[in-house]
Amino acid sequence: MPGVDRGGNIVNLGYVGSEAIANLRNILFHGPFRDQGMPDFSGKLKEGDVVKLQAFIQGTVDAIRPKIR
Repeated sequence: MPGVDRGGNIVNLGYVGSEAIANLRNILFHGPFRDQGMPDFSGKLKEGDVVKLQAFIQGTVDAIRPKIR
């Protein structure tokens, strides 16, 4: 299940700051991490896909985050 731990060599996006998820479009399309091996998804993903990815990441985090009582 995604989000169970920090991931190892591949960053688990459930542990990145909210600003990274808010700026996911910039990271995916011509992003700042290309020199670290992050692919450029220009022409492979659509704008709508970014919104879906953001929702998936947040939903996964919400599903595994300990509930506060």
